[in-house]
Amino acid sequence: NGKRIENDVDFCKALLEDKFVATVPGSAFGEPRSLRISYTCAPDQLQKGLARIQSFFAELSDESVMVGRVSAAGA
Repeated sequence: NGKRIENDVDFCKALLEDKFVATVPGSAFGEPRSLRISYTCAPDQLQKGLARIQSFFAELSDESVMVGRVSAAGA
């Protein structure tokens, strides 16, 4: 959506705004190239959330994938 993802905080914010999936930036736990997912929901809800995350990754353009040489797989 024309947003530039510069870091893990930007990534988590974009994921929340675009796909309504809440995650915690990895930098909060000392690993800025990751994110934390916590779940206590029914398996079908988890599947839907994971599908949204997968869709989010699929929609990223090469230019928007984390600028600091962090790939989508490392985020």
